[in-house]
Amino acid sequence: MIVTEELENDLIRTYSDRKVFIRGGKPEGLYAEAIDPKKFGRTYVETDIPIPEDDEEEEP
Repeated sequence: MIVTEELENDLIRTYSDRKVFIRGGKPEGLYAEAIDPKKFGRTYVETDIPIPEDDEEEEP
């Protein structure tokens, strides 16, 4: 499931609780997590691509 968390400074953190990459954003791509300004209203969808455990914080 996609999880969104409101952070300080009107930022939104988006990630998957299934430890898979999310797709979307700008530029559109695959992300382990995304942090965007709330005002942009960016959306993401889950993929079935697992995030490698060694690289959880990095893009593929």
